[in-house]
Formats: sequence, C-alpha cells, structure tokens
Amino acid sequence: MRKLRKGESYALLRSIDIAPFKTRRSLLRCAHRDDGDITGVVQSRRCIPPIVYHTKLVTLLISFICVLFSVAQAQSAGERAVNGLQEISTLEVGNTVPSEFWNKSVHVLSNGVLKHTTLEFYKGKPLLIDFWNTWCTTCIAHMPDLYNTLSYQSGQMNILLATPEEGGKVRSFMMKNDYLKDLPISSLVENTNMKRYFEHGTVPFYVLIGADGKVQTMVGLADLSLERIDELVRNPSQTYESQLTSDVISFPVLLAQQYSKLPNFFHYFFHKGENADLGSANIKRKQHDKLYSLSMLNIPARNIYHTLAKIYFETKGYPFHHTFVEYGTAVEMLDETCSLEISVPLESGLDIIQESLDMLNIRLPLSGQLVKKEIIVWELFDIDSKLMPTAEILHAGKFSRLANSLRRELNDGRLVFDTSGDRPNNTDGIDSSSPTTLKRSLANLGLGLRKINLVVPHLIIKQNDTI
Repeated sequence: MRKLRKGESYALLRSIDIAPFKTRRSLLRCAHRDDGDITGVVQSRRCIPPIVYHTKLVTLLISFICVLFSVAQAQSAGERAVNGLQEISTLEVGNTVPSEFWNKSVHVLSNGVLKHTTLEFYKGKPLLIDFWNTWCTTCIAHMPDLYNTLSYQSGQMNILLATPEEGGKVRSFMMKNDYLKDLPISSLVENTNMKRYFEHGTVPFYVLIGADGKVQTMVGLADLSLERIDELVRNPSQTYESQLTSDVISFPVLLAQQYSKLPNFFHYFFHKGENADLGSANIKRKQHDKLYSLSMLNIPARNIYHTLAKIYFETKGYPFHHTFVEYGTAVEMLDETCSLEISVPLESGLDIIQESLDMLNIRLPLSGQLVKKEIIVWELFDIDSKLMPTAEILHAGKFSRLANSLRRELNDGRLVFDTSGDRPNNTDGIDSSSPTTLKRSLANLGLGLRKINLVVPHLIIKQNDTI
C-alpha cells in the first residue's frame, strides 16, 4: 500500500488535533495508555490480526476521511464567521496584531459619547492601551501621567483605555471623577475580547502597539516606565519584555494570602494542567462574612465548577444539591487538572463567582453559565402552618435527613424540600407502599407533602467550540 505523503498525514493529524474533544495525557501517567493502564510503564499494544485490504480502496478511504475533516473544519470556521464569532489567539511581545483587531466592532466612550465603531482610527500610529476599572483607584491615579508623556503631547502616540464595564456606568463615573473629567479620554467599554488578546492578571496593565502593528511591550504598573514608553515610540524596532512576573501565566499563586485585603487589590491566576510546584488547595477567604478570594489549586475542572456553584448557593442562602450543576456533553475537559486563584476588592461590587466563571470561559473550551430553571419538586410542610408561597421555598427549604430519606422512599428522582422546621430525622413509621398510606403516615407526624414547580438557579457547563 502506498504510504501517505507528508501533506496528507499532516492534514489528517491537524484535523484530529482541533476536534472539539482533545485527548490530553496526564503528566503523572505514562506516555502511552492502552486499555486503562496507569502504572507508568509503557505497554505494547495488543494488535488485531492483520486484514488484507485492496490498496486503492484504502488510499481512497483515507483521502475521503481527510476531505471530511477539512470540510468540517471549514464549515465550523464559516459558521463562526457568520455568527460574528472569531477565534482569538493570545498575543505576546513581538507579535503583530491581526487585522480583525482593527476591524472588529467595538463600543468606544469618547467625550461622553458612546459610539459603535472599530479601531481603524488608531491604526498606523503607536497606540498605548491602558486596562482599567472604575473601582481601581490606582489605575485612575496614574492616568494623568500617561497623557503627560512626551509621545502623547507631541501627537506621536494615541492612548486608549479598556474596561469590561458597562458604558453608562463608565460615562457617569468619568463625568464625576476629578482625575478624569478634564482628560481627553477615549475608552473601550463592555469589552472582554481585548483581554483575550493581551492576557494579564492585574490592573492597571499597559500594552504598546507600534505604528506597524507590532506589540512592543506589555507591562504591569510595577514595571511601567513612562520614559521607556517614549523611547519605544521613538524606536519602533525595539521591544521590551517585562522583567517581573506580572502576567496571567506566571503571576505567583497564593498572592491573595498576603495582599488581598489591601484596598483595590485585583488579582487572578489560572494554570491548566498538573503543576506539582503549586501543591493542592481549596481555600475561601472572607472578611466581615463577605467572600473576596478563592484559591483552588491542582483540582479537576469539574470540582472547580462544583465549588463555584456551591458558594453561589451559600451566598444566596439557598440549599445546594449536586443536581443543580449540569455538565452536558463537556465530559473530557472536566477531568483536566487546573488551578484557579482570584481576589477582588471588597468594595468593588464585583461578583467573585461571575468573575471566576468568566475567566474559566476564556481559558477553557467550556462555557459555564448560571441560568434559572423551573423544576418539579416535593415540599414537605407542616400541616398546622399556613402554606408557604412558592417563591419563599428556595430560601426557607432545606435538604434535611428526613427529606433525603423520603426522597429515597418516593424513588421518583425529584428533590424534597423540607420547610416543616424541626422534625424527626428518619422515616420510621412512614409507609410509602401507596400514596394513601404515605399521606396518612406523614399526617400522623403532622406533615404534608405536595408537588410544586420551583424556579432554581443551575450552573450549566457546555462545550464551547468557538475558542
């Protein structure tokens, strides 16, 4: 049989590599696993006895598979383009920004006016991007210095701010803030794509793009030098890579342990894969009963999502059940070991759970969304008390031992919310052989049981093929 040419082999392997479900080997396991082997010893494959096929038939079959993969890939990319979804590759110092960076529609707030436009206006001249947030006083305090640089004052450089916050909120804030209201500020708003181009773990964060579109530097505040910015603008062939570990990839983990209680400390860290240097942890940090920081190190992505959902329910005062997290078909990636750390300023108003989900949605080929779902449940209630409005059951109900035991007795897959208060914690004396006997035995305990529709938040995890 004719061997595959190099081009044919590459096309097939490339198509397999970009399939929605990728096979990832753990660093702790052997290079080749066969039939569930995890001993760390490379095992030889058990081969199927050879079958003789017609050479031309096999060649045609392989070629057909390659074409199918290529068509599927092209269709997937085409569908994403039709829907306005484009893949974004993370940029590094020395890279050239892609054309879609300039052409993609964005929201820019300039002189108090919110415009739907592109960044074409900034193309062809050095552009300094300043990532900020309205709650970041450090970001705001350093903004006037940027506009006082020689490069900006001489008209050789443009400055563009960038924040994911809502446009109306940013406009109101700028009009009232003494540092900003007199500055000629233009800011991207409601924008998360920019952060995907230039990954960072803290704000403020600065990126200088040269007139030729090349990224000349990416630095945090600790490594910012306005003199260096001016020098880079004068010398477009030069670049500067930060000497500090201030990016999202290598930013030191567990910084929250030391700094997170400081005003306006925003930090996140994410690492995909096993990292023995980090150890293992699942830490929640609170101040005045308010959660401000999480460290979940070297645990499966599934456990991270489960922890985030559980914390969300705790903060809302709802009882949590594992069925409130739905994983859909995103099975393989959920077993990937990951590390996530995040800290948000206590006074920022940021939702740490939503911030964590947004980060995971960017860094993993998954989409985790909190949605409200109506489900049918049982309510175990006190027959001597007035029936509780359905809207209050989620707050007042609990999964007591009696409710869980009753759920097993009913065996219909529905949850049982107990709103009856303190009652016996077992089903002794409860006869569930028929609906009539069940109702009678519960009544003897002063309890009733009714089926209701209840709206309950769910965390839905799906495969995200647009990443």
